[in-house]
Amino acid sequence: MWQYLLYCYGKRLPSSMNRWVAEDLAGPGAVRRHMIRYAIPPLLILAPLWLLPAPIYMRLEMTAPIYVWAL
Repeated sequence: MWQYLLYCYGKRLPSSMNRWVAEDLAGPGAVRRHMIRYAIPPLLILAPLWLLPAPIYMRLEMTAPIYVWAL
């Protein structure tokens, strides 16, 4: 599990896992995995802004442009 998480954030895996890495980068579902990996970090940073006491439109105005820019 730790190896996978470190891999998701750029750590190099052992040579014995080269085939798995190739499948992860270009195999079925690769685009979906990459989109999820790119979408989660800005979401975690912007999530606390949704806890501020404000109308929904103001929360969207604060977070949506930053989130779209981050992707």
